[in-house]
Amino acid sequence: MKPIQGNTEGFRPAQTIELLNLFPTTFLRGQFDLPHELIAEDCRRLVAKVNKRWPSDYNRNYTTYFDKDVRDETHELPWFSDFTDIAKDTYIEFIRHMYHMNVKDLTRHDIHFYAWISVYNKPHHHPMHNHEKCHVSGTYYVQSDIESQPIKFMNPNILANGVLQTEADMIPISEKELWYGTEGAQQEVHFRNQSGDFLMWPAYMMHEVPKMDNKGIQPDTYERIAISFNFKHNLPIDSNLTGTQLRYRDVIRDE
Repeated sequence: MKPIQGNTEGFRPAQTIELLNLFPTTFLRGQFDLPHELIAEDCRRLVAKVNKRWPSDYNRNYTTYFDKDVRDETHELPWFSDFTDIAKDTYIEFIRHMYHMNVKDLTRHDIHFYAWISVYNKPHHHPMHNHEKCHVSGTYYVQSDIESQPIKFMNPNILANGVLQTEADMIPISEKELWYGTEGAQQEVHFRNQSGDFLMWPAYMMHEVPKMDNKGIQPDTYERIAISFNFKHNLPIDSNLTGTQLRYRDVIRDE
C-alpha cells in the first residue's frame, strides 16, 4: 500500500493505519540439494518409455503418473532414496511448524510419498486441478528457468474479487513470482521456478501449468522437467474405545 497522502483539498484519510494481511495460505519454497543434471537424464529416459506407449496422447505421454511400472522403476534409481528422505523430512518440518501437527511418533515409512515425473515439451500443459486423498502436495523442478511455463495457483478466496469488483492487473513481486489481482485481492499467483527449486502447498489448492508462452522460447527444443509428489500419513485418533469392537473386514463382502 502506498503512503497516505491526506490533508490536501479536503481529502482526509486516517494518518495512523496498519495494513493487516490476514488468513494467508502458507506455501513452502526452497531448493533441494540433489544432482539435477543426472536426475534430468533419468527423467527423460523414463518419460520416453511412456511416450512410446502413448505417442499421440498429449494428456498422457509426458508423465509417468499413469504408468505404475515406470514409477516403480523410478524408485530403484540411486538418487531417489535421497530425494524421498529430503522431501519427507521437509514435509515434517512444514506441518510441524505451520500446523502444529504431532509428528513425534512418526517414522519416515509412516509417510505416504507418491511421486511422478513430467517432461513438458511444446504441446504439453496441465489444466486446473487439485490433489485428493493427501495432506500436502509439491513439485521439484529438475530443469526449469524463468522462461519456462509457470505453475499458477488460484486464490481459494476467489469470491472476494467478485464482491469487491476489483480491477485486476499483473503485479510483479520478484523475478520468480507474479500476482494477478490487486494488492488487497489476489486472484492468481504465478511461480516461475528455476532448476533445483521446490514448492510445497496444501493439497486443496487449485493449480495448473498453462500452455507454453512462445515469447523468447524455441518450441522445438523447449523442455521443462519436474517431479511432483503427494504426502499423507495416518493421524492419531482418540475417543475410539467406546462401544464393542468389530473388524469390518470380517463382515463386509466385496461386490
